[in-house]
Amino acid sequence: MIYKNDLGEPVLRATRLGGLTIFTEHRPDGEAAALVGIASPLKLAIMGPAAFGYRLAEASDRASRVARRIIVFGADATPTSAPLIADAALVTSAALVRIGKRSDGRQLLDRILRVELIEGPKASVQLSDGVLLVVVVPPQGLAGRPSSDRILQVAGHR
Repeated sequence: MIYKNDLGEPVLRATRLGGLTIFTEHRPDGEAAALVGIASPLKLAIMGPAAFGYRLAEASDRASRVARRIIVFGADATPTSAPLIADAALVTSAALVRIGKRSDGRQLLDRILRVELIEGPKASVQLSDGVLLVVVVPPQGLAGRPSSDRILQVAGHR
């Protein structure tokens, strides 16, 4: 069974015998993975308004440093959507940092004036008129936000 990300690229392959192969940016052909121990389930922690604001400010700071100008991160969140939106903000800032490392990164980042994170029916990303719009779906948990690769694809194209 092959598990793919939201771009349709393989990230994990599981065999019938229990073997796992993980595909990463550094090992695109795959690398054997082994169970080290039992892990707790992926779950987003509940956060209050102060922690939510801190996460947005942190994401804005990271993106602004690489762009060498302020990129504001804005969001409207409910108590149930705040953890996912905060996570999506950090993932978005990580994607923008990756763009900044490219040879054409400065020109690409100049097109992004603001990042808006909202709830919607389907996780998506679009760039229009200088606004990078990131849509999350809180009932889907971590699967309800676009990956950094999806954000990189949208924001990193001319």
